[in-house]
Amino acid sequence: MSPETFVQVWEIYDKAFPQEEKRALEQQQALLTNELYRVFPYFDETNREVLGFITLWDLPDFTFWEHLAVKETCRGQGIGSKIIEETRKVSSKNIIFEVELPETEVAQRRIGLYKRLGFHLNDYPYFQPPYQANTLGVDMLIMSSPNPLSATEFMEIKNTLYKEVYHWA
Repeated sequence: MSPETFVQVWEIYDKAFPQEEKRALEQQQALLTNELYRVFPYFDETNREVLGFITLWDLPDFTFWEHLAVKETCRGQGIGSKIIEETRKVSSKNIIFEVELPETEVAQRRIGLYKRLGFHLNDYPYFQPPYQANTLGVDMLIMSSPNPLSATEFMEIKNTLYKEVYHWA
C-alpha cells in the first residue's frame, strides 16, 4: 500500500472508530508487515480517492474482518455493501467479525444490514480485548457467514482471535 493510500485509510479509520475500538497509529503501521493482516482500500476510480476500506486477518480456519469503514461524506451510498460483497469474493473461508451490542439505533441498523447481506448474529457473550494499554475492552457480539456458529465453534474462534489478533489470554 502506498504511503498516500495509507494516509487516506488512516484518516477514515481514526474518525470512524472510538478510541477503545482501534489501534494507535504506530500499532497500525506495524501491522502492515504481518503476513496474516491485509488492508483493502475501496477507491473512487476517477480520482483514486479512498472512499472506504476493510481490514482483515487471513487466519488458518477463518477470515476475520477487523475494521470496515466508509468515509463520513460517502456513507449511505451503498459503498459499505460493495466493500463487503467484493471482499467476500477473496476468501472461501468462513467470515467472522465483531459488532457492537444492539443497544443503539446505529448498532441495530448495522446488524440489520449485515443480516440482509447473509450474515448471522451469534448470541454468545463476547469481549473485545483492549487494543491499547490505556483503553478498556468492549462487550460485543460475533457475526458469521455462511452459517451461524455452534458454541464449540464460537469458543475456538474466540480463542484464536484472542491469541492471534489481540495477543491476549
